[in-house]
Amino acid sequence: MKYRLPVLFLLIFFSMAVHAQPSSFDVQGHRGCRGLRPENTLPAFQHALVLGVKTLELDVVISQDGQVVVSHEPYFHPDISSDAEGNPVLHKPSTYHMPYADILNFDVGKRGNPRFPEQVPMPAIKPLLQDVLTHTQAANVSYNIELKSSQAEVGKSQPDVATFCRLVAKVWEASGIPSTQLTIQSFDAAILQYWHQGRQLGTLPQAKLAWLIEPNENNDLTHQWALLGFMPDIWSPFYAQVTEERIQKCHQLGIRVIPWTVNERDDMLKMRALGCDGLITDYPDRAKELGLF
Repeated sequence: MKYRLPVLFLLIFFSMAVHAQPSSFDVQGHRGCRGLRPENTLPAFQHALVLGVKTLELDVVISQDGQVVVSHEPYFHPDISSDAEGNPVLHKPSTYHMPYADILNFDVGKRGNPRFPEQVPMPAIKPLLQDVLTHTQAANVSYNIELKSSQAEVGKSQPDVATFCRLVAKVWEASGIPSTQLTIQSFDAAILQYWHQGRQLGTLPQAKLAWLIEPNENNDLTHQWALLGFMPDIWSPFYAQVTEERIQKCHQLGIRVIPWTVNERDDMLKMRALGCDGLITDYPDRAKELGLF
C-alpha cells in the first residue's frame, strides 16, 4: 500500500496537466461506446458524438446481398441478440448467409450486455455502413473502420479480400466524406496489403491503414512489418503490448500508436504518459473525465 499513494498523486498531476492544455490525443469510441450503449449501433455512435468523440471506431461485415453491415461478428451474438419474437438467439445466425432485409428482423440492444453493466438497454439493429455515415458525418468526425476478415473464413462467413475492400470503398466514396477522415484497420494482413496496393494504383480511397495486433502476436516490430510487407500508418496493438521503446521505434518511422481496448482510467493515463497518439476505448466518458479529449 505504501507505494500506491505516490502513483496516485502522479496520475492526478498528469490528469490536471492534460486538462490545462488542448490535446491532439485521439480517443476513439470503440464500437461507438460499447460500455454505455449497444455496440456498433446508431445509438452508440450518436452518444459518442454527444460526449465529444472525434473518431468513431466500428466493424463491418458483408451480407448475402452484398450490403456493408456494421457488426463485430458475421453472425448474431447470443449474448445480445433477439429474434423477431423477442426470444434470445442461441444458434448464431450468419449475417453472410442472410439478406439485409432479414438482418433487420433481429434486435441487438434490448437485452443489454452482461459484460457491460453501465450499458443502457434499448432497441437497436445492426445498421448499414452507409446509414452510420449519413447520420454522423455532419459532426465532422473521423472513422476507423475494421474489416472483420480472416483468410480461413473466405467463402464461409465473408467474401474474398478484393470484393470486401471494394464494397467498403464503394460505400465510402458514395458518402462524399474526404478520405482524410478514414482509417481502415484489420488483423488480416491481406486486407491491408490489398488496400495499400489500391492506394498506390488510385483504385481505392487514400485511407490511413492501421495494423491491428492480437495479444499473443510476436511483439518484435521488425517481424510484424515483415509480415505486412510495408509500414502501416498506425500500429494498433492490444494495450498491454505497448512499451515506451516500441512507441519510440514507431515514431521514428512516422507510425502512430493507437492501442486497443483501454477501459480503465489508470491505463488510459499510462498510455498517454508513455507517448501513445491515442487509444480505443469502450468508455469515452472516462477518457473525457480525465481530460484526454
